Amino acid sequence: MSTIFGMHFIEKSTSIQEVRWLFPSPGWLKANSDGFVSDDHFGYGALIRDHHEDSFEALSARTRASSINLLDLKGVVAVIKLSIVHGASKVWSESDSITAISWSQGRGSIPWYSFRDLRELHNLVGQLQLWKISHVLREGNNAADYLAAAQSEIGVTRIRPEQVNDEFLEHLSDDKVGKVQLRRS
Repeated sequence: MSTIFGMHFIEKSTSIQEVRWLFPSPGWLKANSDGFVSDDHFGYGALIRDHHEDSFEALSARTRASSINLLDLKGVVAVIKLSIVHGASKVWSESDSITAISWSQGRGSIPWYSFRDLRELHNLVGQLQLWKISHVLREGNNAADYLAAAQSEIGVTRIRPEQVNDEFLEHLSDDKVGKVQLRRS
């Protein structure tokens, strides 16, 4: 209990959880994606990295789709496409959207407007030897989150290592060294 100006307050208990980006196993690619919605910006970002986290490819997209769940799903589709172009056969997808993960697994109430993207996802996943998808807290998905908000023009931009800025490089570096991000709830 705290006292301020003679008044007593009960302090709210906050739980703190440590979150960090996890490396994929050797032979696997880690594929992170995220959707983004603001008043005038709808987009998604996708990023693939190997088990050394030395190699990466990324994209940032701005679109007219306005459902955050659909944007998260589009991010999952985009990151699988990027993985296949990269020659991957084993892909571990991570998203901070439980809804997009459920839809991609055929669970939950799936809206009609996501069917085209889901059909494309399942066709792409069929080209892989192994695929798994899991949930990551947003604090462990900072690089994909950054990419989702980065695109200023309508369309998709593939991002090469020489094109990245210091802020994005900092996200990659934090992940590579296993920097702990704190989640308060």
